[in-house]
Amino acid sequence: GKTRVAIEYARRDAQEYTAFLFVRADSAAELQQNLAALSGPTVLDLPEKDAVEIAVQLAAVLQWLKQHPAWLLIFDNADTEDAAHAVQELLGTLTTSGQALVTSRLSNWPGGVASLALNVLEEGDACSFLLERTQDRRRKTLDDDAEARAVALELGRLALALEQAGAYIERYRCTFTEYLGAWHGQ
Repeated sequence: GKTRVAIEYARRDAQEYTAFLFVRADSAAELQQNLAALSGPTVLDLPEKDAVEIAVQLAAVLQWLKQHPAWLLIFDNADTEDAAHAVQELLGTLTTSGQALVTSRLSNWPGGVASLALNVLEEGDACSFLLERTQDRRRKTLDDDAEARAVALELGRLALALEQAGAYIERYRCTFTEYLGAWHGQ
């Protein structure tokens, strides 16, 4: 859910940024490796992209971030203390020319990092999401609104659970009632 929300935020406000960058931050080592990979030809295409040393590529990416305004960099899954510490160190080196967004299950971030807790969706929003998510590929019934509401409530209106339900319904082209039957069967 948190990754999806971060990507939706970036997509919604895409016109605000000159670059949208995304790195997984599951560990300090993975964070460095993924940041260095931004130097590659499909992202920033920096001259250092062919460097053998990750440190050279990483330094080039950090330099690029300092020299270019209005970027958004998402650090995804900083869910361990090790990863969070590595992200915090990087945040301290980045200039104010861009914006960083960190997805994490941790709640003990320092005061300089604004925290936004994700809540469950409102009942109507959860129902609307399911109806829209499955619009083109579910088998429709006359009771779709009520059935979507039943699925949303059964799944606790959790964004990730609703997304997974939508993917299942779309994949198997089933009704909401058939999905609930499969859900209860598991």
